Amino acid sequence: MAVCCSPALGARDVRVALTELRPSLFTDEQGNPAGFLSTLSRIWLKKKVGMSSG
Repeated sequence: MAVCCSPALGARDVRVALTELRPSLFTDEQGNPAGFLSTLSRIWLKKKVGMSSG
C-alpha cells in the first residue's frame, strides 16, 4: 500500500494505491479494501490524523 500526500491534493486528501497481497491486503467482493493492513490503516487514520476512511 502506498500513500501519497502533496500540497496539490489539498490538506485533507489522501490517495492510497492497493496491491493485492492476500490475506494481508486485498479487495473484497464489494470492491472495498480489506485485510489486516487495511484495518491498521483505518485505525491509524482515525487516531493520528483525525480522518475517517471511505
